[in-house]
Amino acid sequence: MDFKRAIKELTENSSSLFAIHYSCQNLSDSNEGYSPRITSVAVLHIEHSVMHSFSIHLIAEEKHVARDNIEAEYDSLEGEMLSRKLSM
Repeated sequence: MDFKRAIKELTENSSSLFAIHYSCQNLSDSNEGYSPRITSVAVLHIEHSVMHSFSIHLIAEEKHVARDNIEAEYDSLEGEMLSRKLSM
């Protein structure tokens, strides 16, 4: 499929078109040999211009996790954030 045709099909089906942006830990951080954690995800529904935002820090606030304890809770916070995004 060429570029112009792809763009045409996307704009014709904008009701099912989403733009997704994610951010992760700094790639140069010491991640103990693991991939960097996803720290936030933003999803924009193109047709309606509705943005949904998911982040580790937002989940931490909702669960009343103290800022100093976020790193210790990363596994559960990241899991909750990704679960919410996937159930969207």
